[in-house]
Amino acid sequence: MRRKFCIVALALVLVLSVAVGFVACNPTDDPVPEQPHLDYLDFDGKTLMVTIGDSIAEGIVGPSPLSEKDNYIYSALLGKGNGFTHINKSVSGWKTKQLLDYFTTNAYKDDENAFTIELLQRADIIQLSILGNDLLQDNLGKLLVMTCTYLEEMEEKGESNALDYVNDILFNDVFKYADYTDADKALGKVTGKANPHNSTANFRAIVDRLVELNPDATLLVQTVYNPIFDTSTLVLEQPITYVDTKGVTQYWRGDTRTVRQILAEDHGITPDEYRETGDFLIELMNDIVRDYHTECPDKFEVVEVHDRMMDYYNADSSNGKAYSRRLYSQDYIHPSNEGHAMIADITQDLLVELGLAEGDYLGFLKAHRCEQLDRLFNFDGSPVDVVAAKSAIKNATTSYEVNLAYFNAVTRPDFFETVANRDPNRAYPIFTFVVPNYAQNM
Repeated sequence: MRRKFCIVALALVLVLSVAVGFVACNPTDDPVPEQPHLDYLDFDGKTLMVTIGDSIAEGIVGPSPLSEKDNYIYSALLGKGNGFTHINKSVSGWKTKQLLDYFTTNAYKDDENAFTIELLQRADIIQLSILGNDLLQDNLGKLLVMTCTYLEEMEEKGESNALDYVNDILFNDVFKYADYTDADKALGKVTGKANPHNSTANFRAIVDRLVELNPDATLLVQTVYNPIFDTSTLVLEQPITYVDTKGVTQYWRGDTRTVRQILAEDHGITPDEYRETGDFLIELMNDIVRDYHTECPDKFEVVEVHDRMMDYYNADSSNGKAYSRRLYSQDYIHPSNEGHAMIADITQDLLVELGLAEGDYLGFLKAHRCEQLDRLFNFDGSPVDVVAAKSAIKNATTSYEVNLAYFNAVTRPDFFETVANRDPNRAYPIFTFVVPNYAQNM
């Protein structure tokens, strides 16, 4: 019963999250500072696509080998496949607060920042990836425990301020410091100051700033996907700790049990339910995007990465959902090479729908994957059947089929057996999917 209540209560939080924060749909009256134009850059009349955001967009973690980054990350695939000039200005680790500061408080503080601002002003298409770090930089297991615990306590007390609390633990980490055990204090309500870490307000301000900088660009905002599985290292086999104001590490509520023990013993949540339960928290983040789009549909377009990847997972009938696991890198956070390919496919579909796709993306992708097969895996003793893979790619009728043929060919042959025989009661990193680089001249 306690587990069922936790899941139902989390669903209620998603509904209530519509009411968190409000930013008017009208543009601000503050003028955008005049800056020297980048006239020295010659885009040859091509569409300029600028990617901005976090490590998912930057692609510095996940693509393997790193030397192939620009052949795997989704921004590069979209740029090359559509004949765009594509520039990636993302920074790993950015939360909404850092990105907002970059656009506002720190705008034009140096040449690099001014260059980025000007690129955004010149862009025809801007793709934004943000919000994931607001959640996933923390201990996800701790957030699950804290959320379930608090919602159950609120039900017993008959109180209804669960939404404030959930926002607080997600966006402020209220238990990081002992002084912040009071949700009202952490939210800034006592002093009347705005909460600088409120993801809802920050996201809306980021969108408004981008629209202010470039009202003519098409702004694409992608939702946060769900990387959580039963063996995910995001749900740690460690106790929940925090650092108090004296710099001393403390156990949360004096509990020395691991996160997994607490979830199972106190809330009835087993490893095979981590993905379902964690998805409520991820969807809380995504509703920040969707709610603002509902209010102001002309400001940006939503790239539904979360829903498409969940559809892929739900349709996956392989043992242990093994194919779906291939979309994520070894850290269970960033997209793998195949995950980047899927994000590119999802975005490409939207570009076609909006009439912004300018090239033969399918033709590009076929040639691109065949070139990679020849360059990376076509050598004596290669474990990859390059001839068969290229034949499957050439016969493909969709970009999804092209990528599936390529990644099926270069996936470790023992991966599926290893997943099927895994220990479901412990966490460990996901496996390396792509065959290591055997090419002799890299």
